[in-house]
Amino acid sequence: MSWSRSLVLLAAAALLMGCGFRPLYGSGDAAETENELAAIQVRPIDNRIGQILHNHLIDLLTPRGRPRHVKYVLDVRLKETIARLGVQKSELATRANLRITAKFMLLSPSGSMLFNGQSVTISSFNILGSDDLATLVAEKDARARAVRQIASDLRTRIAAFFLRRQPRKTLNKQ
Repeated sequence: MSWSRSLVLLAAAALLMGCGFRPLYGSGDAAETENELAAIQVRPIDNRIGQILHNHLIDLLTPRGRPRHVKYVLDVRLKETIARLGVQKSELATRANLRITAKFMLLSPSGSMLFNGQSVTISSFNILGSDDLATLVAEKDARARAVRQIASDLRTRIAAFFLRRQPRKTLNKQ
């Protein structure tokens, strides 16, 4: 039984290698990708939510501090909307979706665009009609969750971009 399971795993690994699959983390390319991420300067982002996203991105991309040699500049624009859901007969909403859209561009220091994209996240929260403070706290928590998710998504997308740009290393058989 265990040999058949091993055979299936080996076949799956062979298929993934044949289709161009490369792991993002845990490979020999991971150190190179980390070095590329550490060379990104994150431009300031408007508003308080932008400041929070900026700080998360700095923590994720350059955990050892500001880059010594800036090779890339990350520019992010945010848009936030709140949609009221769960309307009661009295026309009061009881639930809301907070949608944050982040459009980003990875630029060279000269300003030419290397990579761009968009990350969208939706985070829900309860609207408590009797307690405005609890609703405000729930909305703030939903915003914090959404910003953390966007920062993580941007880091993953940019790391995948750098990994795609790296030449594939082949094993030398001797």
